[in-house]
Amino acid sequence: QGFSSTLSLASQNTLNGWANAVARCKEIPATCRELFRESVSGTTRPAPTETLTFLAGAGSEPDDNQSRILDRTRQGPYRYHSLNVPKGPNRTLRVTVKQEEKFVPGARLTLCAINLLTNATTIIATGITHQNGTATVSFPQNPDTRYEIIAWGSLVHGKENPTLKLIALLPSTFEGQAVLVNSLTTIAAVSSLKQAFTGTTINPAPLSAIAFDHSWDLATALVDSSNGTITPAFSDPSGTLPFLGSLLDLCGMAGSRGCQKLFSLLSTPRHPVTNTMEATLSMESHPQRHLHPILALLPASPELTDFLLKVSPRKTSATLLPPCPSGNPSIAVDGHDALFLICPGQKTLTRLGWKTGHPEDLFSLASFPLSHPPGALSIDSRGRLWIAESHALETRLPSGAPRSLIPEALVSPRAMTQNPQTQTVWVAGRRQIALFDGRGQQLGSFSLSANSLASDEAGTLWASLTKEDLVLSFDPQGHLVGQFRRTAGISHPRALAVDAGGNVWIANHDPDSLTGLSALGNPLNGSPLSGGGIDHPEGLAIDGNNTVWITNTRSGSLTAFSEDGAALTGSGWRGATIHHPVAIAVDGSGNLWVANGNPKGGPAGPLTLVIGAASPQTVPLSLSPR
Repeated sequence: QGFSSTLSLASQNTLNGWANAVARCKEIPATCRELFRESVSGTTRPAPTETLTFLAGAGSEPDDNQSRILDRTRQGPYRYHSLNVPKGPNRTLRVTVKQEEKFVPGARLTLCAINLLTNATTIIATGITHQNGTATVSFPQNPDTRYEIIAWGSLVHGKENPTLKLIALLPSTFEGQAVLVNSLTTIAAVSSLKQAFTGTTINPAPLSAIAFDHSWDLATALVDSSNGTITPAFSDPSGTLPFLGSLLDLCGMAGSRGCQKLFSLLSTPRHPVTNTMEATLSMESHPQRHLHPILALLPASPELTDFLLKVSPRKTSATLLPPCPSGNPSIAVDGHDALFLICPGQKTLTRLGWKTGHPEDLFSLASFPLSHPPGALSIDSRGRLWIAESHALETRLPSGAPRSLIPEALVSPRAMTQNPQTQTVWVAGRRQIALFDGRGQQLGSFSLSANSLASDEAGTLWASLTKEDLVLSFDPQGHLVGQFRRTAGISHPRALAVDAGGNVWIANHDPDSLTGLSALGNPLNGSPLSGGGIDHPEGLAIDGNNTVWITNTRSGSLTAFSEDGAALTGSGWRGATIHHPVAIAVDGSGNLWVANGNPKGGPAGPLTLVIGAASPQTVPLSLSPR
């Protein structure tokens, strides 16, 4: 205790975090695997196998890894497995390669094993497909390993086809004996795991252990690798996935003019596209490049604004997740990428969690009753949920189970943010902003009517006052330190978000624009920014590259601006599942979650998942942004 008292608060938290990690290994000896994996993410070192080596590397690993490990120890249980599981017996796998629904003979096959403890990829089997497009390979199936099959080249009518390169992923709990590799499995793998691709090789290092597992499972949930068909786990009314599959199928024959045109459009002087996997990576990385010429390559192309997959998760194979019946929902993502959602006027908390290893049923859906109608929610650094309700403030465990209720907290709450420095909570109501400590006790309040709140890593609070054309900033103790009235184009300010550099971004109405201010309140990048399809912006989110993502309620679209203020989305990205979008969040895998509102007299839109569109973000946001 004496030693701890001489340390700064940050140092005490760090020391306690490492102690917590080691304590878990002591309490349950076979439960350290994912923490050990996390400690070497982004390096070439093998994962440690015991706690002494784990701690010896604690001071030398990249900062991101330290943050991830310490974050996880504060968030609750990990998915632990034994480190000393015996290797499984050899398995025989029948691999079939198809393109344009035709069997592909003469395709070279490479079966690769990705070791999750070392991030190393090893070729463990090879083969060549016969005239019926199939081949059989044998391999030892081991735990802590993911398997990918790459098919490249082909021999059709005696001609080599070097443009073919396809990939399929085996589900993390693979029990089958057959896999089909085609254009759809390739698109699912690349779109879901885009952040983990180095060239055309999958490298788990850029993602956290949890994010990599979720991305892998998402790929195998989109397309069934046993038969190469789209699964009913998601709704894709825009038809983007089958369209992209048809584009790659243009390369079924060597020298195909359509394939050559596709590669020419996607190539750059520094990055020529020579095969179908490179083409898929190019479309996913630059989703609007030469959009209309590429759409024209097929006779009946859907109306797309980009090549990103925008889908809606299904509650069952036939039923979409229910939208909010009225008003604008509020969403938040926790450290395990679980999504929490509340609807105005509906006394229910919804939790959409990942079920790793269950490709046929990727998400678990749970609902929890609330005591009062909710207005806003956020998640603190320990993974606890805070829900601002009418006349009450409620805390919940990461599972969603009730923890405590503080009645008479605030009238008609509409916004909430966590202060990462002081571990306090700010809540904006109809006529005041209130400050609460980590136990929910009110510390003070201000007579202000704020529409949105945001807090940076230093503890500065930002508040937008729409009717007053005003943005305010407060220090961690609640003292007013800045007033910005119409500064840098601030006009009817709505949503706020703070990036990793401490800059605040403000979505404006009338005229529609985006304002950036530094932590000191200086305008950024020639603010206000316009273009990119901004149209009645309502929600903001910042990804791991400090890209600003915006929901446009009037046009039903998404807009993105880079950190330097460049519009990235042309006239906005749309999709059939995006309707009156109001809230947006980035998860640890780089997916965008979009909650659609229900305008007066209009239909409610479903929850939308935009796969792999963003750079992964540290979640929950009450932790330091990546």
